[in-house]
Amino acid sequence: MIGELRAEQVRVFAKKTVWVDTDADWPPPTRWEHREPMDALVEGSDTLPSYVRRALSGWDLSTAAPYGPARLSGTLAEIASLSYGTARARVLGLNRGRVEEAAPRPELSKAPSFRSGIRVDHCGLFLMPIWLSAYRWRGQVYHVAVHGQNGTVVGQRPLSRFRFWMMIAALVSACTFYYLMALTDII
Repeated sequence: MIGELRAEQVRVFAKKTVWVDTDADWPPPTRWEHREPMDALVEGSDTLPSYVRRALSGWDLSTAAPYGPARLSGTLAEIASLSYGTARARVLGLNRGRVEEAAPRPELSKAPSFRSGIRVDHCGLFLMPIWLSAYRWRGQVYHVAVHGQNGTVVGQRPLSRFRFWMMIAALVSACTFYYLMALTDII
């Protein structure tokens, strides 16, 4: 942490503790900079729905290999449709959000010197293994995506209308039964 948080408290009638002031004691400014690399992953394509992209998060970037055309020989793959500038802006936005979450907000105005200049040192294209599939059931097409590193499966599944309405009927009958039981207990 950059500064030490300090809270002053006052006791009122020896019963209740009231917090009066929360302040931060900042060390004297130095020329030392704290730089901690943060990895940010931005999808190169927006063709997958957002709920699928969120569910397929949690990539292990230490095992990722850089993109190369030879790695794709004989397979179908989607080309990145996101421009470099847009991807860079998304990475900066993600890292700014991380810095704002980590920094103590009210105490920043009293800091002797605080700069949060974020810069992107390196950008690279990595192929993330996502297997996409689709199947047809009763005239409907359902899509499935599988996370290639941890095996998480995300997708759509068919719902039986008969089972859905049977569940609704069971809930209504159970509520009616318990309501009638409650009425007989009252009388």
